[in-house]
Amino acid sequence: MHQNITLNHQTNMQLLSLTGIRGLAALYVMLYHFTYGRTFFLWNGYIGVDLFFILSGYILSLVYADKFIQRSDDLLYLSFLKHRFARVYPVYFLALVIMVSINIYSSNVIDLHKISTNIFLMQGLLGDSLVVASWSLSIELVAYFLFPIIIYSVTKNITTIIITIATCLFLVNFITYYNDHQSSGPLDIYRNPLSLIRGLADFMIGVGMYTLSKKDMLPTLRRKHASDYIIVLIILVLACKGLDVICIVLFSMLIFSLHNSESYTKRILSLRPVVYLGDISLSMYLLHPIIFLNFGKDIREIVSQCTTTTNNSMSIIFFVLTLSISMFTYHFLEVPCKKILRRKL
Repeated sequence: MHQNITLNHQTNMQLLSLTGIRGLAALYVMLYHFTYGRTFFLWNGYIGVDLFFILSGYILSLVYADKFIQRSDDLLYLSFLKHRFARVYPVYFLALVIMVSINIYSSNVIDLHKISTNIFLMQGLLGDSLVVASWSLSIELVAYFLFPIIIYSVTKNITTIIITIATCLFLVNFITYYNDHQSSGPLDIYRNPLSLIRGLADFMIGVGMYTLSKKDMLPTLRRKHASDYIIVLIILVLACKGLDVICIVLFSMLIFSLHNSESYTKRILSLRPVVYLGDISLSMYLLHPIIFLNFGKDIREIVSQCTTTTNNSMSIIFFVLTLSISMFTYHFLEVPCKKILRRKL
């Protein structure tokens, strides 16, 4: 009995810390946008999206890999897709409705093709996003549809896993040479088909790292406090510009280590406030550009009538406002809709 309680506690700690790191990644992306990507350390905030992709591949493999390997049928696949749809679509649909309403109010013409593209989450492939941050959800959708194929092809043996991870890292590095010079950094790619390579490569790295975990590989990353050392390296790398591919490597190592070893970093990421940031991270990620880009000017004018404003003070106001709205949408939209959709679909 005591052993079962201990195992359950360890499992919860593993999942809690991974949820916590997702919350910090969403916060990093949000602060990057609020500071226009010009602030020291925050200037690499776009790379937080890559952490999302890697984490998604790792966690989905943790939850579903064995199920797909042991039982391959249409019902399991449909159940998987329904759960993913119920998780991401409600808050995305809210963001889409808001953006369509803003465009109608502003007398901007939106053709039906663009609306249908966004309804079916195809904008990441066609470059027609109405909701700024939703391009990554579109890439995630592709990963969801391909997930069983990825699991079967990546998890065959150690050689396959290593080749897959190496190939994905090569592709991530390769696409940085075709990025335009107007972006914030080498991997700030979101407007063309290269974003599909970026997202799927990150996702498959996550799947590969979980499979290495399952096969008891990489003992160095399983040592106590390994993630403490890795997080220090990540902070140092993020303080520099142009080291995006190194960040991808370190992110995958961090996720692996958080799942497989104990550390101070894991304890901090498992604290309830940090985990809660992970819970509301989807709302934070999708809604913060709407608040900042579409209502930012009006908010700034209202605040300036009451007090003197600076870029830093406005960033704090945008942060608090986004956090408050995200908490509301999480509790009154995401959670109820997820329960209803999973029950009804």
